[in-house]
Amino acid sequence: MIILKRGIKNSILIGSALFFFANIFSSFFSYLFQLLSGRILNVADYGELVSLFSLGALITTPIAILNPAVVNKVAFLNAKGDLKNLTKTFYSVSFLMMAFSIITFFGLIIFSDVLYRNLKFSSIGVLFPFSIFVAIGIIAGIPNHFLNGLLRFKGSAFLSFFSNLSKLVFGIGLTLFIKNVYGSFLGLSVGLILTFVAGLFLLNKNLRFFDKENIAFKASIIKSLLKYSIPASFIIIPTSFLINMDIVIAKKIFDPNTAGIFAGISIIGKAIFYGISGISIILFPLISEKVAKGQDASKIFIKALLVIGAICIFGIAVYTAFPNLLVAILFGKTYFSAIPYLGIYSVFISIYSLINAYSTYFMASSKFNYGYILFIGLLIYFAGSLFFVSTIFGLIYNGIVSYSLILLASLWYHKKNGNKAFIGNSTDI
Repeated sequence: MIILKRGIKNSILIGSALFFFANIFSSFFSYLFQLLSGRILNVADYGELVSLFSLGALITTPIAILNPAVVNKVAFLNAKGDLKNLTKTFYSVSFLMMAFSIITFFGLIIFSDVLYRNLKFSSIGVLFPFSIFVAIGIIAGIPNHFLNGLLRFKGSAFLSFFSNLSKLVFGIGLTLFIKNVYGSFLGLSVGLILTFVAGLFLLNKNLRFFDKENIAFKASIIKSLLKYSIPASFIIIPTSFLINMDIVIAKKIFDPNTAGIFAGISIIGKAIFYGISGISIILFPLISEKVAKGQDASKIFIKALLVIGAICIFGIAVYTAFPNLLVAILFGKTYFSAIPYLGIYSVFISIYSLINAYSTYFMASSKFNYGYILFIGLLIYFAGSLFFVSTIFGLIYNGIVSYSLILLASLWYHKKNGNKAFIGNSTDI
């Protein structure tokens, strides 16, 4: 029995490690898309592309609150070996996401003129392919959430790799062909469709797709997911806004060329966060499992936090010492005006990376009151950016001050609640 338990534990650890390194490798293709787009498009168009990515993330945040609940639900059903309800959950979630997808698409079309005028896009027409991309993206991510809940980290890593490669090939292909942002979003949409199909093939091992009795929308399943998701939204929504707001604000307050330069700064700087995001992705189901078993989850979190902190320090050192080299290699001379900002932006994104780790920990532990800290910090950042910021340095420093306050409050909240508060405190779904 001891050998069996060790085998299971080792398989999870090995799978987690493979997922982490595969996530870094697949992220290379995602970043290559960004870098090639930055060279193909002019500065203003690239700023438009990146700001639309962030806008899409913000718009779909209310829908994304279901994702952690789906992972938890799948993990719970998988532990019971309940393939029947696993499949019913997949169809119920898929039908719900299809409804959200349609509503989001038509909502974006209806409010396209408002977005066009407020965010100063070059053409209102670009919002049509963007709307298609966002609508498909809502559905395309479903298989990966199920793979994470099933603890199939290798399958999840492969799907992420396939997704980023597909989006690179078709996204850049159509960008080269059409020579504007329209082509980017049409190509990315093709990549998302292929990702969803590939995800279905991977899930065929665990789910019974073709059993007619399982093909139905079960309101009770969605109700159980919402029971967890609504409280979790207090963490998910502000966490998502904290990573995406800077580019959208830059698009609103700066001229198109300055917003494009800031987009380049952001993409290079956020490589630090996306490079270590796999740690938090792995951390969530592992902490959820420990909390559900009544075990202390703090040790694994502290270890993860130390790793994240070490990587962030290394990233800050590299970005401060070699900003010229990074910009020259990644974006070329067109973005040389971004050089003075990289070092300080790396500090900003490193602080966010630590906040994100705390968000993952508290959410997996069902300590949703932590979200109040995030919301207050977000409001401070948003107000400071709109009323007191007029330069790129101003926007970055405002972020550092606001996010540092969040991080200090996170340390206080962790200390105040204590490690014992997290034992046996999960929400059953």
